[in-house]
Amino acid sequence: MNGAPGLSDSVLAVFRRVHETAFAGDRAANPALEVAVTEVLVAGDTATVVLLAPWTLNGLAFPPDDQLPEACEIGGVTRRLFRNHLEGLGDYWSVNLVPDVSKIKTQDVALSLARSLAEPWRDVVVQLRAGAGKGSPGRRSLEVRAPGPSAAAPGGSGGGVASWN
Repeated sequence: MNGAPGLSDSVLAVFRRVHETAFAGDRAANPALEVAVTEVLVAGDTATVVLLAPWTLNGLAFPPDDQLPEACEIGGVTRRLFRNHLEGLGDYWSVNLVPDVSKIKTQDVALSLARSLAEPWRDVVVQLRAGAGKGSPGRRSLEVRAPGPSAAAPGGSGGGVASWN
């Protein structure tokens, strides 16, 4: 399942099933959130999406040759990329973009954050696929800040921010 057509629907269906079978009612799952995905963006030869789930907010990448490095830099922190396989998706890679979604108060705030991360995640994958920046001091990184305390305040924006360093 490496092509862009239908990928968004497939990711949504597979992770809804994961939620129903593994995380429904789990204390690790934020009850205010539902499974959702951003539109598919293509990073050269690799389809990417951002997955929002009640337990995580991950960047997913589907390289056609199943090759990515085992780590990337996000927010000045080296994060591990995980190679995965799920029935209905096949092989893909994932990275945790927001370490804790438990404080996100609404689906709208979470979706806004996910959408703000889609293009920067695609750009990281472009660099990973090109091999650019491995050990390079000029390497760009994705900075992610999850919603702060204003997300909990009534009327607070609670929006997350994605920016480049």
